[in-house]
Amino acid sequence: MDVIVVASSEAGVQKSLKALLGGEHVLAPASTLAELLNALVEQPVDVVILDEFLENVDCASVYNRLRSLAPETTCIMLTTRAGSETVREMRGKGIYDVVSMPFDKDELIASVDRALERSRFAAKLAVADTRRVAPPADPAPTPADDSAILQRRWMLDSLRKFLKATTDALEPERLYELVLEAVVELFSIHRATLLLSDTKTGRMKPVASVGFSRKTLNAWGAASWDGIGAWLRERQQILDLDGPDAPAHSEEAINVRKELKLLQSRMCAPLVTDGRLVGALAVGNRLTGKRLSDSEIEFFCLLSQQIAAIVESAGRRRDVFAQKEKFQEILQGVNSGLFATDSQGRLLVFNKTAEQILGLDASQVLGKSVQRIGSVFADIVFRSLREEKSLCRHEVVDPATKALLGISTSLLTDADGSPIGAVALFTDLSTVSSRASGASEEMWRRCALCLAQEIRHPLVAIRTFAQLAPSGGEEDKSRDEFAEIAIKEIDRLNAVVERLVQFAQPLVLTTDKGDINALLDEELEKAAEALGSREIELKKDFQFVNGGIPFDRNLMKEAFGQILSNALEAMPSGGTLNVSTAEAVYPAPKTATPGNGVPSGPAAEIKITDTGVGIPPKDIPDLFKPFHTNKLRGMGLGLPISRRIIREHNGDITVSSELDKGTTVKITLPYGVNEDE
Repeated sequence: MDVIVVASSEAGVQKSLKALLGGEHVLAPASTLAELLNALVEQPVDVVILDEFLENVDCASVYNRLRSLAPETTCIMLTTRAGSETVREMRGKGIYDVVSMPFDKDELIASVDRALERSRFAAKLAVADTRRVAPPADPAPTPADDSAILQRRWMLDSLRKFLKATTDALEPERLYELVLEAVVELFSIHRATLLLSDTKTGRMKPVASVGFSRKTLNAWGAASWDGIGAWLRERQQILDLDGPDAPAHSEEAINVRKELKLLQSRMCAPLVTDGRLVGALAVGNRLTGKRLSDSEIEFFCLLSQQIAAIVESAGRRRDVFAQKEKFQEILQGVNSGLFATDSQGRLLVFNKTAEQILGLDASQVLGKSVQRIGSVFADIVFRSLREEKSLCRHEVVDPATKALLGISTSLLTDADGSPIGAVALFTDLSTVSSRASGASEEMWRRCALCLAQEIRHPLVAIRTFAQLAPSGGEEDKSRDEFAEIAIKEIDRLNAVVERLVQFAQPLVLTTDKGDINALLDEELEKAAEALGSREIELKKDFQFVNGGIPFDRNLMKEAFGQILSNALEAMPSGGTLNVSTAEAVYPAPKTATPGNGVPSGPAAEIKITDTGVGIPPKDIPDLFKPFHTNKLRGMGLGLPISRRIIREHNGDITVSSELDKGTTVKITLPYGVNEDE
């Protein structure tokens, strides 16, 4: 049994990989670096799947620790940034493979299979090295062996031709016909029928045939094929009426023979994927009347495995078509103009808003060069493709409509990070009086990076559920459980959107007089578990005694909660958290003018101090800028929103910090100000 350690702090990633790999392998979850290292010590590990965002620790550092403890362990890296510097660094360090998130089911499984094969090969080499035993020489081939080799070559050549004949079919119905036509031609038989298992009822149903009329095939739809289905499902081997394992004269055998006779077939192969019967392929005798030889039956069995994979792929392809239609609906609903091109600049997508802004019909431009919609667009798209980078908030004038447009581009990349096209989003800026400054361009860039970061991890669980649900391979309970995970991740995406909406909309305060000390105690009680698990000592010094400060309870809890959360994250290895309140004067006496336009007066001063890693001096001025963050996850909106809340209360917030010593956040809330001012 293969042992795979999944090292990721994301519950969605852990659940997704368990759903995809847990049926065939032993999966050991590790959500922290310590758990990963313990797993390597406690058991023999074949493969480690390493999320680049493990506990906010630098991926290269995690990999170095892993290699120092288990140098021969094969490691796969999961990343949301395929072309990033981190990925290039990890490849240089010898990471076995890199898989982009949200990952494709087949791509991930193929990568894991290759990694396991490498691990097994390395183990064999280690055993061979210890034994130092030379393998016996192969015996010289005999004429009979030469004949067998030629037969094998014919089989492989036939298999290649078969796969080539079926790869270009897009519609499942046409694909089924091609499969049967290829089988009939390969074995020179006169009849063949493909039956598929219904994912809900499990009952067999003919979907395509050669040698029978369409009318006959339709009539079979109402017939029962339970005998064949039950026999193949139980044994999962070739059903050969002329073979030594042919069904005897039991009631089951009578039903099987009757159904095969109706199909005018002597042999039936199960179509099995992941241990699940998805269908059956029934064939008659050769045109000469002779039965298939043993070697041909062996090849027929091999071919049935390929057909099972093709049938499974056809079902997924149909789901992809449905998803594509849904995707088109979403694109058409975007309020900004949007178009996408391939690497040669040919237009692949052109939504309705783009049609309205540019006065063009999608049918006139799709499949054509981006030059067809204007040279200003072509210049930006080709520059983005040529320089292999995204371009943000460029302003151009459309020659046809004379409208001022703001346009941004983003690269489309494959799993290796190589550009395969570009997406452009543009808006009519004719009514905008001022143009974006360099600072706003930087903000939009950070916004795009944060959005991509926050959205991609939830997509792992959502995409995995979308791939697993149609297959019917999981039990109902497992599918329901994973559906709940997908819903939670969708809620997480919704929370990202809500966060953006909260940042964009003006705050509306609902104030009541309350006790600021009590509010802080509530937030500290919520953080009690995190304080204990991280071995953080809490020290409180509440000197402020006025219990009648007017504030919006919900908004102020959010501000305090965000600041406390930041303080805890700054102390992953423990420390001390000091929270104090005191009487103060706002603004401070040394301040020439009030910091928020509020006259001097009494105020509550709240200080939250940690003994954590500290903040680099160069980052202090940017702490309250939207989308500015040094964390591997997060939108960078927590402190900007907190400052808005405090300033809406006529207060102020400042941050002071020293590297490796800690950070202090000071909040000043005046309470002697007329609430109507």
